[in-house]
Amino acid sequence: MKIRRLARASRVALVCLVAAATSSCGSDRGLDPDLPIVGHYVATDFKVAPVGSTTVDVLARGGSIVLDITADNRTTGTLFVPANIFGVELTQSLNGTVARVGNNLTLSHTPATFLTQLIFGVYEKVLFVGAQSIDGGNAGVSITLTRQ
Repeated sequence: MKIRRLARASRVALVCLVAAATSSCGSDRGLDPDLPIVGHYVATDFKVAPVGSTTVDVLARGGSIVLDITADNRTTGTLFVPANIFGVELTQSLNGTVARVGNNLTLSHTPATFLTQLIFGVYEKVLFVGAQSIDGGNAGVSITLTRQ
């Protein structure tokens, strides 16, 4: 009798755990390789961590990323990094293209920026980079672009 109650309680707990996990992922993130990427994205998280230094919140210091992706995989937008991050102000066009393989997305634009070195994860309403190296390993970057 105790074994049956324990088994039933375990099944109920498993169902609740699965339900909680899927509901918490539904609005912001997903793992479906067919998620649409077309839209207008704005950086909601943008941090740089130079090797041997503390992490810098680029948005808090006035930086920004705005990216538009069209149905034919073309991009427009702007990357802005203020001088108080790398020592020189950077304003760069993101006009170019995207390539997507499954849940991975890469940007291509000329002239290239550090964004072209990154692999973005594609989630529902979000393009995400977590702690990837840039500049030959001299810095790490994390970025969340949220579709508006």
